[in-house]
Amino acid sequence: MPDCLRIYSLALAGWLLGAILCGGALAQQETPAVSENQPITPLGNESTASNSQDDTKEEKAYHPELLRALDGIQSAIHSLVPEKDEVSRQRQEQREYADLEAQQSMAWATYWLMWIGAGGLALTAVGVGLIWRTLVHTRRAANAAVATVKHSEQTVTAALDSIKINRESAVLQLRAYVVIQKISFFSEEKKFRSLTAVAEPKIEIIVKNTGQTPAKKVNIKSTIYKLNDDHTKSIVSGLNCTYGEIEGGLFINETIEINSLYAAYIKNGDVFYVEGMIKYIDVFDIIRSIIFKYHNIKSPDGQTLFVPYDTGNHST
Repeated sequence: MPDCLRIYSLALAGWLLGAILCGGALAQQETPAVSENQPITPLGNESTASNSQDDTKEEKAYHPELLRALDGIQSAIHSLVPEKDEVSRQRQEQREYADLEAQQSMAWATYWLMWIGAGGLALTAVGVGLIWRTLVHTRRAANAAVATVKHSEQTVTAALDSIKINRESAVLQLRAYVVIQKISFFSEEKKFRSLTAVAEPKIEIIVKNTGQTPAKKVNIKSTIYKLNDDHTKSIVSGLNCTYGEIEGGLFINETIEINSLYAAYIKNGDVFYVEGMIKYIDVFDIIRSIIFKYHNIKSPDGQTLFVPYDTGNHST
């Protein structure tokens, strides 16, 4: 808008100057021309004075108008300078106001960004605290879970031990127990005139299943021998037999026939040994065995008895 006013003022000043110049030209054209019949005044002082007066009059006639026009132009020009300064000042003020508004906007934006950053920092701190609490509770839960698992393992181990003990107890109660019930020496004396002979001497082995369940595939191996002075064995006789099954509480007996000469030695008190092993399978399909070793002694009434030796007797 100020540029339009300045252009309008310059156009008005130019129009005024043009109007003044055109008016002067028209005035010269209207001046009466010198008549041909009019006598020309000779050049001289009077003529010069007259022309000077006329020029002075014309100058006096035109100078005020020119001066006024020039004064108007000058006034217009002078009026444009303050207007230009005013426009510049207004532009400067607008720029300063815009800069001030921008600075204020930046200040407000910085202010709110500061509060937003503080709020974000506070929310971050709250989030970190919540995460920390979650981690703490998670660790406690994990520790509790580990403790529960350990307790469960201990419970399971105790239960397995209890089951194992109960099973072993059941096995011990229900398994078959095959033992040597008795080993006896039998002989009959027969007299032929003045001679007394021992006829049909034998050793009887009685095996019994004292358990509650059957013993399967019972195998009995036994050897009768005499120790010599050099600690070598003199085998007298032996036994090797197998039974398919022996029910609980039942027994079997096996006899081993021996030579009459050895029978006489036994009756005279010489030491003989009955040694062997019994193998069988119980109802739990466990292979069991018993190793036995007996020797003969004389009872107070003079009978021959076979009793367990001090060593060499054990069972599984």
